[in-house]
Amino acid sequence: MRTATPALVFVRGKKTLSKTKHAKIETMKRWQIKVEKWHTRAKEKARVMGLETVPECHFLVLDKPAGEICQPMVNVAKKLLRLAYGAAMDMRYCAFQKYRVQETKQEIVLPKEGKVLRTLPLDYGTTLERYASGLIVIGIEKGVKLLGQFLDGPHVYECTAQFGTATDTLHLQGKVIEESSYTHITKEFMEEMMETCFTGDIMQAPPIASGVVYQAIPVQVHAFKVIEYDLPRVRFHVRCSERTHVSKLVHDLAHALNSSAHLTELRRSQCGLFSLDGSISGDRKYLNSLEPKQLESHLKHANDVKPGSWPFAPQRARRKAIPRVSPAVIRTE
Repeated sequence: MRTATPALVFVRGKKTLSKTKHAKIETMKRWQIKVEKWHTRAKEKARVMGLETVPECHFLVLDKPAGEICQPMVNVAKKLLRLAYGAAMDMRYCAFQKYRVQETKQEIVLPKEGKVLRTLPLDYGTTLERYASGLIVIGIEKGVKLLGQFLDGPHVYECTAQFGTATDTLHLQGKVIEESSYTHITKEFMEEMMETCFTGDIMQAPPIASGVVYQAIPVQVHAFKVIEYDLPRVRFHVRCSERTHVSKLVHDLAHALNSSAHLTELRRSQCGLFSLDGSISGDRKYLNSLEPKQLESHLKHANDVKPGSWPFAPQRARRKAIPRVSPAVIRTE
């Protein structure tokens, strides 16, 4: 029967380490030296860049320009953030590895790779169409966990609609599929229709071009007002809940007025707790021109967005289960 090689062998009555143990000890010593050198290089690089700490719970607010595709813009911002804080991430990783080596002491336990500590967690919230402009928020580190909570709230848009024509995508990038008259529409009739039929809790089916397959869902339109009225061009202000399609809202309004319309402009100015105040341009050329220290100055901490949101509130302690007593054990006096 085959047996495992013992970790300890006895030589003339004395305990000595086996070759496997010696190999592991040497590997750990080499790893300690490598970590020390790595930490020194990372510390010097972080000192030169001026970014020696990793953002704990921050957000980067971008103002997406019209015509810019959302995903490539976000990828550029993510790349710049990871390059800016790469040295600080290496410092944190090396500090964790040194801590693990100290904790293990004489135990022969090799440190793991720790990929999570070397990668800056980044994620962004609701997206925008290419023709649209406005607010895009990127969560950094622990801000990724709070992103959904902070974005949950009313969204504010300003849009411009062109009456008389409708497109298959409900905005200017689509093909014209319908033409109709708009001369019979008055501002009073439009505002009355908006207040009675398109304000409050309504049911809305997403546009076909959005790729969403679900049927009509309930949405809330808190405000739907006319800012500029100059037919065939009308400018609207919309304050609505999440998952509300403004292009579909304007399209349904035009059909209710026995006409047709499509959006030519769309701009988002608020998304939950975030607004365009303190945002930076999402133009990729502008982002690439920023220095790491300039990028850091535009980050927003979670407590600046919502005071008291960081650190996370401790979870409630679970109630101890009351032990069940068998009826046969209960004593009666």
